[in-house]
Amino acid sequence: EAWDASATMDLQDLCLPRVAAILILDADGERIACKAFTPRLQSAGALKALQSRIFGRSKLSVGGEIGDIFILDAYSIVFKGSSDALFYVVGDSAENELIIQAVLDALVETLAGLLGGQLD
Repeated sequence: EAWDASATMDLQDLCLPRVAAILILDADGERIACKAFTPRLQSAGALKALQSRIFGRSKLSVGGEIGDIFILDAYSIVFKGSSDALFYVVGDSAENELIIQAVLDALVETLAGLLGGQLD
């Protein structure tokens, strides 16, 4: 029997954690940077609409060092913030939140390292 490469790819797709989008917003909810990794969010309108809903939900968690996990629509969203910027990692609602949180931590730590610890 011949080996079917497409069957192997389907199994890998089921096992690999995926990030749907990464967003960096300013304190007013305006986009600093973003990148979508799924076809559902590839259009500018879809990503902008999700950005607005995410910011509206996360601004309810105002405090000193903010960070949270929540589910919005079909997405699990983790975020951290500083006085000037909010960092979001968006994954499918079925994704493990710890994996998404690890991506967020790596993003924030990398940016802090590149900017000499000056994220504020």
